[in-house]
Amino acid sequence: MNLDSISDRTVTVIHEGNVLETLALTKAYEEVHEGAVLLHQGETYISEELNLKSLTAKVRKEDVNYHTEAKKTVDVSVKKVLEEKQDAGKVGIGELDITEIYHEFLVKTYDETIGRHLLDLPPLTFPTVGMWFTIPDDIKDEIENRELDFEGGLHAVEHAMIAMSPIYAMCDRWDIGGLSTKMHPEHGRPYNLHL
Repeated sequence: MNLDSISDRTVTVIHEGNVLETLALTKAYEEVHEGAVLLHQGETYISEELNLKSLTAKVRKEDVNYHTEAKKTVDVSVKKVLEEKQDAGKVGIGELDITEIYHEFLVKTYDETIGRHLLDLPPLTFPTVGMWFTIPDDIKDEIENRELDFEGGLHAVEHAMIAMSPIYAMCDRWDIGGLSTKMHPEHGRPYNLHL
């Protein structure tokens, strides 16, 4: 079971007065915000309205040769450290608050962006558990002195850890998220997080 589909708040997608499907609120932010292209059973629909009070989205059927992609920024804050160790770097596990801010969506044909539109949606915040580690300055400096791509390497480590996580966490790979940053504001150093 994909944990992304578990939500206490779902949005009912309505087409011509009939229920087309239901989406978890996070999926609705991505797929039925106003102006989004929703793909349902091979047919395309344009979202005309996402009503967060009634948790409904109204769509109209329309054949289009483009798709949309919602863009978001993610803010992670540590609520409670459950365990933390200092070795070459800092490694920890704890309770986190994740805030997702959907700020715009792209209109694309294949990989070409043909439009960009702002989104005005309230932030989504949810609690989770995650692990993190920081990279010591001497390792970062050594990588940069060799003129290697430090941020690219950090991002590659993020993806490798996500790919290996289901072996230990007994979950679907798509249930694990990650974040890597050259400088995390809470830790003041390079940071990799998995949740």
